Amino acid sequence: MRLAFKSVATIMSLLAVVSASALPQDTPDPEPTPVRYYCNGPLSLKCPDGYRCCGPIVVGKGGICYKGPSGVCPL
Repeated sequence: MRLAFKSVATIMSLLAVVSASALPQDTPDPEPTPVRYYCNGPLSLKCPDGYRCCGPIVVGKGGICYKGPSGVCPL
């Protein structure tokens, strides 16, 4: 009887440890990197409709397109 009690106690302890251990959780997907459009530069690219060209800022790529048909370009 004593052996059966020890066996049950051991099994219960193991189950408690296993159930309390951290289970892997689904990690959320990282935020997508925003799309950056370039304009002018060596390829004479144009901004999509609804964007304006600010720059040229990046050497070899040209300016960066920002949302909005007009406005102050960010520094």
